Amino acid sequence: MRAPSPHRRSTVAELTKAQTLQWLRNISGELATATLKRLDDTLPWYGTMPPSRRSAVGLVAQAGITSFISWYDDPTSQPWIAADVFGAAPRELLRSVSLQQTLQLIRVVVEVVEDRVKDRDENLRHGILLYSREIAFAAADVYARA
Repeated sequence: MRAPSPHRRSTVAELTKAQTLQWLRNISGELATATLKRLDDTLPWYGTMPPSRRSAVGLVAQAGITSFISWYDDPTSQPWIAADVFGAAPRELLRSVSLQQTLQLIRVVVEVVEDRVKDRDENLRHGILLYSREIAFAAADVYARA
């Protein structure tokens, strides 16, 4: 077996965690935009919301993406989920968006991120699975306490 050439360009699968994190930070705006479009395309209740609530849902989705990137950088930082993601939501949003709708929102965000990273390394895909599980439980906890 030959050693890899030092002049060969690295493949997507060989990216370091630092490179992956930088890539995620660079595309976070794209992910948020794609999420809002998919919410509009797939969730009828989202399209019927008043603009202020749609904006608040968008902020929560964007906070979820940003929080995932921070968590992926340091998965040992546990208090991230509810504070980072649901802290972006105005209190009235929790009263006007059901737990079921919140879980649908989480599913759409996760699907958008998964679609974008499907050709990246296994650690990143595994991280998305762990994070999505934790954020779904955090959402349930927030609603249980409301």
